[in-house]
Amino acid sequence: SRRAVVITEVESLQQKRPKQQALRAAVLGYLRNPSSQTVLLLVHSAGEKPDPELARAAAAVDFATLPPERVERWIRHQAAGKNLALEDDAVRHLHEAAGKDPPQLAAELAKLAAAAAGRPATVADIADLVGVRALSHGRPPCVTVLFLKPLQPAGKNLRPVQPARAPFEAWQT
Repeated sequence: SRRAVVITEVESLQQKRPKQQALRAAVLGYLRNPSSQTVLLLVHSAGEKPDPELARAAAAVDFATLPPERVERWIRHQAAGKNLALEDDAVRHLHEAAGKDPPQLAAELAKLAAAAAGRPATVADIADLVGVRALSHGRPPCVTVLFLKPLQPAGKNLRPVQPARAPFEAWQT
C-alpha cells in the first residue's frame, strides 16, 4: 500500500536545537534512500529561506501566493460552486477579512452559503460571519483587551462602545 507523509514548517529544521537537528538528519537520511511506497511532502512556509541541502535532495516546487485579483477570481469561482452569489464589494471584503488562505476562505464561503440561503451575500453578511480578524490590520484586534479584566456575570456593568474604524459593536467595562 502507498502512503503520504507530510512535514510542515520545514524551515524549523534549520534551527540549531538538538531535536530539530536530529529530525533534519533523519529526513536527509530518508531522502538518500526513499521508500517507493511513500511520498514525503516537505512544506516550507512562505517568506522563509529554504534549507539548501533539503532543496537539493528533493524535488522543490514553488507555489507563489496568488495576486489579489486571482484570489478574488478564486473566491467567485468557489462561491459559484456553492450556489452563492456575492456582491463585488462583498468579494473584496471577504478577501480583506479572511486573507488569501484557500482553506480559510473555503470555510468562510461555506458559512456564507448557509447564511445567505439563496440570496446574494453582502458586505454586512461577511462582517457578521467572518468576525474581526482582519480589522486589526496586522495588530492584535482591539477586542483582545476585553480578556485582560475578568468579565462581570451576565453583562453586569457593561456598556456598548463603538471603537474607531471598526464596523462592529464591542463591549467595555
